[in-house]
Amino acid sequence: MGALLDMDLHPDLLAPNLAILSDAFAGHGDKRALSDRKGTLSYSQLLAQAEEFSRHIASLGIRPGNRVCLLARPGTDWGMAFFGILFSGATIIPLDIMMTPADLRAVIAHADPSLVICGPEFEKTVSQASNVPCQVLGRPFPGGAEAKPDISTRRMDDVMVIIYTSGTTGAPKGIMATYRNMLSQVMPSIDFMGAAPDDSILSILPLNYMMELALGFLCPLSAGLHAHFCDSIYPHDVMAAAKQHGVAFMVMVPRLLTLTQRAMQPGDKAPFGPRFKAILCGGAPLAAEHIDFFRSAGVTVCQGYGMTETSPVIASNTPAHNRPGSVGRVYPGMEVRIAPDGEILVRGSNVMKGYFRDEEQTRAAFDGDWLRTGDLGSFDAEGYLYLQGRKKDLIILSCGKNVYPEQLAEYFLRLPAVKEACIVHVPDGVAGEGLCLVLHLSDKYATETGKLADEISAFSKALDSYKRPRWIAVSKEPLAKTNSLKTRRFLVEKWLETQDLIPVP
Repeated sequence: MGALLDMDLHPDLLAPNLAILSDAFAGHGDKRALSDRKGTLSYSQLLAQAEEFSRHIASLGIRPGNRVCLLARPGTDWGMAFFGILFSGATIIPLDIMMTPADLRAVIAHADPSLVICGPEFEKTVSQASNVPCQVLGRPFPGGAEAKPDISTRRMDDVMVIIYTSGTTGAPKGIMATYRNMLSQVMPSIDFMGAAPDDSILSILPLNYMMELALGFLCPLSAGLHAHFCDSIYPHDVMAAAKQHGVAFMVMVPRLLTLTQRAMQPGDKAPFGPRFKAILCGGAPLAAEHIDFFRSAGVTVCQGYGMTETSPVIASNTPAHNRPGSVGRVYPGMEVRIAPDGEILVRGSNVMKGYFRDEEQTRAAFDGDWLRTGDLGSFDAEGYLYLQGRKKDLIILSCGKNVYPEQLAEYFLRLPAVKEACIVHVPDGVAGEGLCLVLHLSDKYATETGKLADEISAFSKALDSYKRPRWIAVSKEPLAKTNSLKTRRFLVEKWLETQDLIPVP
């Protein structure tokens, strides 16, 4: 299929492995590599432009090991720039285009890059955030191109990308993934997907999100597939783009999957077109009923599990071995064990090098050579992994009962009126201890809150009594989220402190 899949990689040196990748791109010739609404790049065009780009940024003083930030909308220009930085031997730092100016300023200051490459629409923002030299995509470089960068000193355990993530608890962290980490995902991912040489993938998530970067971009390109960038996450636009471009796969987070489900009409079949094979879904809990719904529409949903720190996949279902409710079996090359307290611990070739400029956090993240995931889980007899929730989010009530808030919030998303949900623990006070269900309602029901508490009460009867919310709070605005659309719980809790809670009868 593609050279990276067919040939043995050098165990230590980067240069021979990038040569394999370059030869693969050249071998694919005029075959489609990347496309967006503006146009298409073949593999030969992508290779030529990326190699020229690497020589141009070398003329700006970029050397192997330097750090280069990339701030641009997903598209063919972004993809070309990514490979250009890769071929230069520099470390790539893809940035979130939704980042506030204050966050951008903080991340650039922490990353201390030698260059920022940005789309034209971000030039002013970058110039206000930092004095770091900036090259705008699509504009001529100030000088001539240098000779091909010498990357002979770069090794597989050097840092390839730094992904900044704010997570659900606040402070951004720079996660260092090596060339070995990233390339270790390519072969098992393509094998797990069961991709064919002429398959296409639809890229819809941000490319500073590790799951999309690895599974929606690097894996298909390394295997000679075609990736189309969709500039919308609205379900009808996604379905239309999938049909138009003959897509076989896409990567989704559960939030987008449930929105797509709500946008589909009863009885819809093949909503993504006749060539579609599977949705790869991860990043948050997903109820089995959603997988069953899409299966009834002829769409396979494969839920997986991972984290940015594992580049990202730890386990995944596949089209051939798919057990709804689980996150699948452990990826080849990974080891997973369950600690006595239920925490999932992992080690393997895709585990990060550490947190950039934060040795204390790095040490805290490991138990010896095992990475602490912070997630609670268990295996069944056939090796399928099941998640129970985040260890830090686990609510232990005064009665001794455990509540997994993500699982409980997922239950209330079954109500048509509920667009978003978050469970917050209200500690013992004047009104006593209990759970508060924080809701953001669907537009259709946004003004119909009068009987909401009664509806929640009735819907909660199927739950154990300790899991039933004692209060609700309705947010007119969408709940705060990370770039992977996970709820930022600490911000919801902070917001809740200012609200009057509505008792649930």
